[in-house]
Amino acid sequence: MKRIVSVALTLTLALLVCAAPRAALASEPAAAAAGQVIGHLGYDVSGKKVGFSRITLTVEFFSAMSDEFEGFFTSRGAKYTALSADANPATQVENIENFITMGTDILIVFLVDESAATDALIKARQAGLYVVVIANVMRDADAYDVCVTVDQRESGLFGAQTASDWIDEKYPDAPDSSIDVVLLVSTSEAGTITRVEGMRALMDINKKVTVYEYDLGSDQSQEIAMRYTEQAFLEHPNAKLFLCYGSGMALGADEVAMKQAADKDGFAIICVDSIDVVLDAIGRSTGNGSLIRRAIKLGAGTPFTVYSIVTGDWADKLRDKVYHEECAVVGPENYTEYYSSKFN
Repeated sequence: MKRIVSVALTLTLALLVCAAPRAALASEPAAAAAGQVIGHLGYDVSGKKVGFSRITLTVEFFSAMSDEFEGFFTSRGAKYTALSADANPATQVENIENFITMGTDILIVFLVDESAATDALIKARQAGLYVVVIANVMRDADAYDVCVTVDQRESGLFGAQTASDWIDEKYPDAPDSSIDVVLLVSTSEAGTITRVEGMRALMDINKKVTVYEYDLGSDQSQEIAMRYTEQAFLEHPNAKLFLCYGSGMALGADEVAMKQAADKDGFAIICVDSIDVVLDAIGRSTGNGSLIRRAIKLGAGTPFTVYSIVTGDWADKLRDKVYHEECAVVGPENYTEYYSSKFN
């Protein structure tokens, strides 16, 4: 019989990723007069100011995303600035107001809290900024030009199915409930809960598993993931697979598992979402240089998606100001196809 053992800790953060479309805004007449409109085919970012308000500085996922944004935009002549909200809704509002004062042209926001940021984002658009919101489809359409998002339940289900496939490959004859699996998750807000619901479907997909769930709360940093992984190994030393909510958790789990997994050949870490450092780990996993075996890629990568929307290249992919990222499974056989540098 399968069971979920939930372990809680409380810290600070929030997560997830994706992209979407845009409506006409106040700055369009001036831009049109110059022959260019942000979001229309052929828009040139050269000389423009791009700002990114990210949730935190402490999580690898957001640092990598910011680095990729910087690479895309500065290599094409734009000026790029990133500010951290420090997981604080009020600080993110300050970020947005600072970007307005700086005369920013394109504002990218990974939301901490939708309700807190709505008025500030409406103000930003009224000031002529083109606003791209990542992760949430906001309720007030006046607060954004484009939302970039993903079906969180689908991404979790992809992770669950990928984990099930690996178990069946490695342990084809295992009896029911004999494979211990650890879920490292975050259920700090609605979007994360939805992804985790998809991940939990592993229990229904594969009868071989017994699942133990560890909830990291809002802090998804690599350091916190290491702490929970150490605890999980103490309590479940025979665990064969860790299914992780995100990249930071997978990287933290990998660092511990490389030391503590008794049978590396029979052990796997699988995560939902991926960044280049995770792709590198997947490449090394063929020789057990890492135990991250698979990852779920959310679209082509948010930075490339946002750039393609701003320049109008993907204008035909937007539906009602929203772009929905698609999920794909990344493994040792195809990981090189998903590096962010391939899109630069």
